[in-house]
Amino acid sequence: MFLKNATIVTSLLYLAGALMFLLCRIANSVEMLVLGRLLVGLSGGLTTSIVPMYLTELAPLWLTGATGVACPMGVNVGVLVGQVMGLEFLLGRPDDWTYLLAVYAVLVIVCLPVLLVLPESPKYLFLVRRNEEKALQELSRLRGVPASLLIEDIEGLHEEARASHAIDFNGEGRWGLLRAVRDPTLRMPLLLTCSMQAGQQTSGINAVFYYSHTIFEEAQLSKSSSQYATIACGFINVCTALLMLHLLPRCGRRPLLLISIFSASVILACLAISIRLMHLASWMPYMCMITVLAYVLVYGFGLGPIPYFIASEIFEVAPRSAGMAWGSLANWGGNFLVGMFFPSLLDAIGPYSFLVFAIITAALFVFQKIYFPETYGRTPTQVMQLCNERSAHTPVQA
Repeated sequence: MFLKNATIVTSLLYLAGALMFLLCRIANSVEMLVLGRLLVGLSGGLTTSIVPMYLTELAPLWLTGATGVACPMGVNVGVLVGQVMGLEFLLGRPDDWTYLLAVYAVLVIVCLPVLLVLPESPKYLFLVRRNEEKALQELSRLRGVPASLLIEDIEGLHEEARASHAIDFNGEGRWGLLRAVRDPTLRMPLLLTCSMQAGQQTSGINAVFYYSHTIFEEAQLSKSSSQYATIACGFINVCTALLMLHLLPRCGRRPLLLISIFSASVILACLAISIRLMHLASWMPYMCMITVLAYVLVYGFGLGPIPYFIASEIFEVAPRSAGMAWGSLANWGGNFLVGMFFPSLLDAIGPYSFLVFAIITAALFVFQKIYFPETYGRTPTQVMQLCNERSAHTPVQA
């Protein structure tokens, strides 16, 4: 019951963090505020690792893209709700900051009873726990048909079992983080996953949101109008996530990701130049606004959602948790680096700091274009075989 129980534990950590936020002001304790942020940060890391893996393992092969987008779409909806709740007439007043920090607990409380009745992953039961009977029961419950009619799904489980046995021939037991790094068959999948996850953050999305309020004010928008413009960015993120539900099965992962990364790199360079020239013409602030909105749009069409679930399509079930953990570590590590160094970078070189993000994103595009294969319509077994057919210096074909 690992994945199911992990989601429940994560929810309890979220609630503990919300409690710290509510009590820190009453107790006049900065330590409680810091502890609350640590708990929420830990919960966020667990969520972005566990939920995509859980949803992908529940879904049939043809539906993995839609379920994979569900997690980033939830993140985008959460960001949008937070932006809306931060409006002054709701919880945006100075005295309401503790409630604004803890308001997410309402959603957690609503979702917690649902988590208690969720099924366990059939793949986890079949491949890790070796409980075939329970796995088929859960699979039948998920698909809504008797297990005798799930021939294709059952054959897929057996195929993954054979592949998992093949990559576990040395008998080392469970897949830990260090074992995953040492295993040569996982080297390229790990590089693809970690570069994609880290690149998602070092593309500068949080920096763009950070700077967007200043851009909107320079465009002579009022404080409240700037807030609504920022909310519009969040709304674009949600809309693109919804569109991805339809685009992923039709276009595949690789084309959408590459177009998104390349476009983001170009737009970041344009954003740096337009901000630098913002005061030279009355229309330049509006050009900056358009550039920000365009960046948010192209980010949402690939670079935003795909890294969240791609590891679950690359790794076999046995090493999948280790691969997802490394990806999550790379993601939050990139987030930490941007949060730590962007203010200093902005002070040092101003808007040209976005050129740094543009260069990083361009490098990510080159790497992914050379080595990232298409995963849609392929099992993790097939994707791993495709990755391992090429050395680290040989381009991978789609």
